[in-house]
Amino acid sequence: MLPEIKRGAGVSLAYRGGEGGFLYRGAPSVYRSSRSHHREFFPHCGTQLMFRRSMTPETIDVTLASLDDPSVIAPQYHIWMQSKIDWLRIDDTLPCFDDGGPAASPDGC
Repeated sequence: MLPEIKRGAGVSLAYRGGEGGFLYRGAPSVYRSSRSHHREFFPHCGTQLMFRRSMTPETIDVTLASLDDPSVIAPQYHIWMQSKIDWLRIDDTLPCFDDGGPAASPDGC
């Protein structure tokens, strides 16, 4: 029996902020994943580039692994810990959030 397919990624590193400073090589496609959110990706390879909320389109979550040099942005916290795979160990001192992060949750773990 095949495992149930879940939406989202197992481990995803994302930058949350403004869109300025990001350049595309080609034109991304848009997938509306819900009434309030959409995802942008490259149609020829499927690489997810960013996630955007309709209520705050000026703020984006960029998939860091899609950048030419992902090391230019260091993580500041971990989000969606409630759905973390049991074998994944987070052993740094960064704040952890069960949900979408500081804007969604007043306290870290």
